[in-house]
Amino acid sequence: MKRLTNYLVILILLSGIISSCKKSTLDELRDREIELLDKYIADAHITVTPDENGLYYLETKKGTGTDTIKSGYKVKLFYDVKKLDSTIVMTSRSSSGINYEPQDFYVDVTRSDLGDTYLQSISGLHIGIKKMFEGGRATLIVPSELAFKAMDYSSIGIPRFSTLLIDVEVVKVIKP
Repeated sequence: MKRLTNYLVILILLSGIISSCKKSTLDELRDREIELLDKYIADAHITVTPDENGLYYLETKKGTGTDTIKSGYKVKLFYDVKKLDSTIVMTSRSSSGINYEPQDFYVDVTRSDLGDTYLQSISGLHIGIKKMFEGGRATLIVPSELAFKAMDYSSIGIPRFSTLLIDVEVVKVIKP
């Protein structure tokens, strides 16, 4: 009987070790995101390397301002947030595709009382905007680590571990 008990304990321990070595679904989703991002970068012939945070910053129009945007600034911007397949999930445009009024965005502020909380919570957007000048345009390639990570926002079209493409134009900078 004692031998059987020892055998069962060893079997249980081994099964625990084996199951802990399997990749979780979240790990698989993260690995898939990296594969898709690498493919996107290669297919789009992007030669820019990501910054130390993992953000790809592609300036499409240099701004006319003299100082880069800093923490605490309020900026007025137009934006399109897309998935890697170019599906727009958030935009400042009207349903007819026209930008009427630039949206307020508070750099490095993520309070929920600021309105568009999804946009405010994308840390990669804060990082990218601080590389810009007033009047500038850029495309940001934002890995999920700098966006919504493992959070599932399927309700707005963003599943877990989604890299985002953000086209942003800084219309006006307002210093605190």
